Amino acid sequence: VDSDNKAMSVSFGSFVLSLTFAASGSRIPLDYADEALTSLRDFLLYSMLGYFLLCIVVVVTTKILLYKVDVRKELLVGNLSVAITITGICVATAVNLRVSLTKKIFSFDIYIYFF
Repeated sequence: VDSDNKAMSVSFGSFVLSLTFAASGSRIPLDYADEALTSLRDFLLYSMLGYFLLCIVVVVTTKILLYKVDVRKELLVGNLSVAITITGICVATAVNLRVSLTKKIFSFDIYIYFF
């Protein structure tokens, strides 16, 4: 294959990985007493919310950080530094979304762990 674009594959792969990481945060406080349909509904709802928030935050952060760079053109050319910057934005946003999608943000266990 002569026309593979590593920058595009890195940025797309990081977005998909970040999306799965952010979506997994909706079921962190796993309660086995929940019904299956309730769990599925909650997962789908919070996953869609995470997807839309991830898309919006990545676009806005890319516009702020790479304001002098035409991101689409640079990705099509194959600029790996732009792809790595987008990867960092996606992963950082996914970590923040995963924490915010968990229903108990400030837990005593987390407090003890960090302090």
